[in-house]
Amino acid sequence: MKKIKDYGWLLVLVFLVVVFVVKPLYISYAQPEEKKPKKVTLVNLRVVDIERIINEYSGARTVANELQMFIASEEAQCQKFKEEVLNIQKYLKQNEDNMTVEEQNKYLRAIEVRKGQYEDCIREKDRNILNKEASLKTPVLGRIYEAIESVSMKNGYNMVMDSKSVLFFTKELNITDEVLEELQ
Repeated sequence: MKKIKDYGWLLVLVFLVVVFVVKPLYISYAQPEEKKPKKVTLVNLRVVDIERIINEYSGARTVANELQMFIASEEAQCQKFKEEVLNIQKYLKQNEDNMTVEEQNKYLRAIEVRKGQYEDCIREKDRNILNKEASLKTPVLGRIYEAIESVSMKNGYNMVMDSKSVLFFTKELNITDEVLEELQ
């Protein structure tokens, strides 16, 4: 038992050396060298009301009108198939008592064909509208972006956000009017 007590102080000494000397040295060498702090850039933020710009910009209104006319034209084409289906159904209902089963089946098949054509037309119309919308809106949105960028560069703003995405801002931060002027 006396031998353990004689070496107890040695164990305590080894423990203290490990905790207070070896471990801090290990940690300091194991950690990557601290990097220099990065340059801090101050944000000069402004907001714009994109919805208002789109509503008030004449180029966007022209696109909206053209798109509405295109949609009406596409819908008119599909409406023809729908009217054909309704006309055949009406004719069949009015004359089914005077028709043979074979004649009735002929009209029922014609109804199914026209319904299929109508559904195909609706799918094609939706695809055409999406394509037309993209082709019309892309240049207008590009022009709006350029106007926002131009106003920002002239005034030293390095960030512009849509006002709908910001919870609070003062009126002085809103550059919507300046962007609309740039678009004119």
